[in-house]
Amino acid sequence: MTGAAGERTGRCACGSVRYTLTAEPQEVVLCHCEDCRHATGATAVTWLLLPLGALVFRKGTPASRESSPDVTRVFCRGCGTQLAFRDARDTSIAVTLGSLDDPSGFAPTQQRYEAQKLS
Repeated sequence: MTGAAGERTGRCACGSVRYTLTAEPQEVVLCHCEDCRHATGATAVTWLLLPLGALVFRKGTPASRESSPDVTRVFCRGCGTQLAFRDARDTSIAVTLGSLDDPSGFAPTQQRYEAQKLS
């Protein structure tokens, strides 16, 4: 689903947290790191990298935790859905592709931490 003027929307699994993306992704990254696997329970995670400020929460207040130095993960405090990832050393925010209402049309432009990729 998209919002006003083609804005993309998303949510957590239980619907307590809803968001809008106000910009197109700069990159689409498939991450194989161990931290992403543990945070999501998936073998790899696809992230949309967006400019800071392009993720706007419209409903609910997500929780966050520092998963490593300078890295904050944002998730629904009710159902635990991983929604975003922020590295304080970077000028972007990453949003999980799978949390979009309509995740179609995005293909990874790069992969990260391939050395940690599961066989």
